[in-house]
Amino acid sequence: MRNGFTLIELMIVMVIVSILTMIAAPSFRSVMADNRATSTANELLYALQVARTEAIKRNAMVSLCPSSDQATCTGNGNWHLGWIIFLDVNTNGLRDNAEEIIRVQNAFDSTVTLAGPNAIQYATGGYLSPATLLSIQASVVDSVNNKWVCLTAIGRSQVKSTSC
Repeated sequence: MRNGFTLIELMIVMVIVSILTMIAAPSFRSVMADNRATSTANELLYALQVARTEAIKRNAMVSLCPSSDQATCTGNGNWHLGWIIFLDVNTNGLRDNAEEIIRVQNAFDSTVTLAGPNAIQYATGGYLSPATLLSIQASVVDSVNNKWVCLTAIGRSQVKSTSC
């Protein structure tokens, strides 16, 4: 009666596990990239919903803009640097020193890109101002896993796997 494995049996199992791991690794990398793009798009979706809600609640213009320092707008559409949501008193889409910051988002890691318009403004009723269709693309470096945050003219937003 035998109570263990021989060295050859153990080596064969190790080879099989190694082969299965090499087959699964690229698929796992793709799943991780897809999750990172989805997570980034969902962060922005949440920020858009907060901004829209604040515009309705405060009965005032609320804007979002990309911001690398979380205090001023960069004006370049690079949302992966972070963003700010602020009460836009003068409705110009740029934060002035006197305008209240409602929420900030810090930059994402360097593998994520998030590109879109220079600013997004919600009018008092929660509608986009100007009332246009917008989209922001979330992508991961060296991956085909893209997500789009789509905004309708009435201010609703959603995440899609295809372009808006």
